[in-house]
Amino acid sequence: MIKKELLLAYWLEKLQKKWDTEEYYYDVEEAEKIFNFVSKLTNDRGASRKFDLLEFQFEIVTEILCVRRRSDGKRKHREAHINIPRKNGKSFLAAIIVVYLFFCQRHIFGALFILTANTTKQAGELYATVEHFIKTNKTLRRYCKITSSTKTIVRKDNGNKLMVLSSDADNADS
Repeated sequence: MIKKELLLAYWLEKLQKKWDTEEYYYDVEEAEKIFNFVSKLTNDRGASRKFDLLEFQFEIVTEILCVRRRSDGKRKHREAHINIPRKNGKSFLAAIIVVYLFFCQRHIFGALFILTANTTKQAGELYATVEHFIKTNKTLRRYCKITSSTKTIVRKDNGNKLMVLSSDADNADS
C-alpha cells in the first residue's frame, strides 16, 4: 500500500507542475478521489481482481476530469480525443470516466448519459464494461436499476440515466 501511495504522490506532483498556471489548476483532491474510486472497481477482462491504473491511464483520466479554470472552477476539457492503438483499453478509459461522472458528481441530477459508437458491437462492448464495473461493486449496484436488454442504467436517487446509442447503418430502413 505504501508503494501505491508513493506512486500516486509522484503522479500528482508531476501533473500539478504540468497544469498549474495562471489560467488553470490541477485539482489534486479530485484526482485522489478518482484514484481511490478506480481502485475499488474490478477488471472485466477475465480476471475478477481489482486493478491498478497505469500512469498513462491515470494521466488521461485525470487530465480530462481534474484540470480546471481558476476563474470559475469549471473543467478545461469539455471534449477529449484519445489516440491509443487498437486493443489497448480505450473503452476501459471511457468506462472509468463515465462511471465516475455517473456516480461521483453530486451536482448532476436527471442527466442523460449516452454511450455512442459507430457500430452496435462497439457500443455494446463499452456498455458491458460500464455494467460490469457497476454489477461487481456492491455499493454502486445498490444505487441503480440495470436493464440489460435495453442497455439502460438508471440511478434511483437522482434520476440520472445511462443508455446506449449506435449508428449501425446496416439496419436502416431509409
